[in-house]
Amino acid sequence: MPVSTALFRQALTLIQADTRCLWPNFVPAAIPYLIYDGHGTVLWRAPSPEPGWQEQKDAWVYPGRHPSVTANTATRLPDGRLAASLMLSSLDSHLTALQLAGLAVHEAFHVYQEGDTRGLWDADELAALTYPVADPFILAARALESAALQRALRPDANTWPLHAGRALAWRQARCERLAAEHVTYERAMERKEGLAHYVELGFAQAVPVFPPVDCAAEAVRQRAYTTGAAYALLLDRLSLDWKTLVEASGAALDELLAAHILPAERGPMSPEVQAWAGAEAARVAHRQQEARRTFEGQRGQRLVLRSVQPLWLRGFDPLNTLVLGEGAVLHHRFLQFANGAVEGEVLGQGCLTVAAGLNPLLSGFREIIIPGLEAARLSGDGFTLEAGGVRIRSHHVPLQANTAHAELSLEI
Repeated sequence: MPVSTALFRQALTLIQADTRCLWPNFVPAAIPYLIYDGHGTVLWRAPSPEPGWQEQKDAWVYPGRHPSVTANTATRLPDGRLAASLMLSSLDSHLTALQLAGLAVHEAFHVYQEGDTRGLWDADELAALTYPVADPFILAARALESAALQRALRPDANTWPLHAGRALAWRQARCERLAAEHVTYERAMERKEGLAHYVELGFAQAVPVFPPVDCAAEAVRQRAYTTGAAYALLLDRLSLDWKTLVEASGAALDELLAAHILPAERGPMSPEVQAWAGAEAARVAHRQQEARRTFEGQRGQRLVLRSVQPLWLRGFDPLNTLVLGEGAVLHHRFLQFANGAVEGEVLGQGCLTVAAGLNPLLSGFREIIIPGLEAARLSGDGFTLEAGGVRIRSHHVPLQANTAHAELSLEI
C-alpha cells in the first residue's frame, strides 16, 4: 500500500513539534509542503496559489496531479512561492511517520537552498552524463574512500582522524584523475544533496548508510547524498563553525575537513576492491547494451518525434537517466523539452533522446523516441497529442502525424 496522506499529516505534526536547529536560519515548520497521493494534490502552509484549489481543513486540494508536482524536490507554485514537493507513490510503503518527516525536511531544505539567489547551492547535473563511471581505478578509489568514511564515523574519539585522513587521501587520488568539471560536480552535489541528507538524518536521528562495497558505478549523484552527510558529520566533531563557511562561500566539505585533518597514508588497494571495480566497469557496459535492447523491444505503439530545429531540454530526472553512448540517453521516468515550435512532457514512462550535437543533453535533441504507448490521440484542432503520460503541444501549426505500422512519426 502506498504512503498515505494521513501518514503525511502525522509527519507534518512531527515537523511542527520539532524546535531543534538543524541548520542556521532553516525552519522546516515554516516551509509550504505539496504532495500528490495518486488521487489529488494537497498543499499545506500556503494560500491557494491559483483558482481551482478547494479548501479542506488545514490544506488546499487540487483534483488530480497538479503540474508543479513532478518529483520529490523543491518546486515553484503558480503564484511564485516555493514548496517542498513529494510524490507519495514514489516512496517506500514501509516508511514510518518519522522517516517520512525526515524526507519532507530533506525537500524543505532544498526550498531553503533555492531561496538563496547567489548560486552557492547549484550543481551542474549535466556533468554527471560525461563522468567516467567505467574507470576501474576511480571506482576502486571511491570504494576505499567510502570504507574509510564508515570507519571514521564510528564513535571512537582516538582513531577517527586517522580514518578521515585516509578517506581524504583516496579522495585526492581520485580527484587527480578526474576532469575538473567532475570534481566540481561531486563537491557541489555533496553540498546540495549531501547536506539535505544531513539535515534529514539529523531530524530522524539516523546515520548515513553505506552499501557493502560502494554505490553502483553510475550512482555518482546518489553516492553524494551519503558522502556529503558523512563529511558533514565529521566536520561536526571539529571546533569549527563550518556551516557559516559553507553559507558564506560555498566551501567544499572535503576541503573544509582537509584544512584540519591531514591526509593519511592510503595503504594498498586490495585485490577484492580491484575485482569489484573491474566487475562494476564490465557491468556498466553490459547494462547499457541490455537497456537499449529492452527499450527497443517494448510492445505497443512507438512515437518518434523528429525536429529540424533542436528540441531543447527543459527538465529531466537525473536519478532515472542512463547514458547509452553515441548521443543517446535513456530517460526512465521524466523528460520536458521545447523549442519555438513545440513543447512536450513525458512522465511515468521511458523515452530515448538522440542528441543534435556533441553533448548528449546540452546540444538539444534531433529525435525523441517513446515506445510502449497505447493509442495516441490528437486534439480536434490538431495542436495537441496525448498518450498516457505523454503530452506534446504545437504552438503555431497543427501536428502532422504519419503512421507506419506501429510507429507514429511527428516531423516538426
